[in-house]
Amino acid sequence: MGGTRRIQFVKYHFYHIYNRGVDKRNIFLGDFDYIRFLESLRDFNDLEIVGSLYLKAMRERKKLRSATPHNLKRPLVRILCYCLMPNHFHLLLEQLEENGITEFMRRLGTGYTNYFNFKYKRTGRLFEGPFRAVLVEQENHLTHLLRYIHLNPLDLIEPAWRKEGVKDLEKAESALVKYRWSSHTTYLLERKSQIIDKGIFGELFKDKKDYQVFLRDWAIKGLSYLNDLILE
Repeated sequence: MGGTRRIQFVKYHFYHIYNRGVDKRNIFLGDFDYIRFLESLRDFNDLEIVGSLYLKAMRERKKLRSATPHNLKRPLVRILCYCLMPNHFHLLLEQLEENGITEFMRRLGTGYTNYFNFKYKRTGRLFEGPFRAVLVEQENHLTHLLRYIHLNPLDLIEPAWRKEGVKDLEKAESALVKYRWSSHTTYLLERKSQIIDKGIFGELFKDKKDYQVFLRDWAIKGLSYLNDLILE
């Protein structure tokens, strides 16, 4: 996940980050792959970490995490939301340290690729190229991206939802709650998270009902107007 990039990452600005598997291949082949990626989102988001946590034994990693409580970390980025899909992922990040996004994504891409290649006995790159990023400049675009990212799992049950809206809202809401690999339930069920820092969204939603109404409204209408901000 390297390479030349036109976009300049600036502290306290928001970015929609996306990447997918090379040749659109699946990058998550089982539950533990998703879990490992989520662990990476948590563990690599710390300015003080040097090198790859995954070069250490499991015992060493547990010891390191217990000695570095989540609230004492100095995060490189604020992870406002995420969604992991079989062949791609979405992140909505706010940069907190200089070069924070670049360093965080370098760690994430290298660490997960090394893990995946070792586990599945393969070589070469896992992702199709450098991660893609879009600067989010308007508040309404920021909130719409939260919806879009959290609605991504609907691809698995209603592939046309972006253009046509959700046809069966009850089925869709049930599927989103059951989907384990996004931060949707962190917002909907007001769960504590070692990954998510809601930041500005914590001020936007007074409670989980506000968030549910916010998501439901646009799920019905569809999100085709967001094409300019969507990376696929």
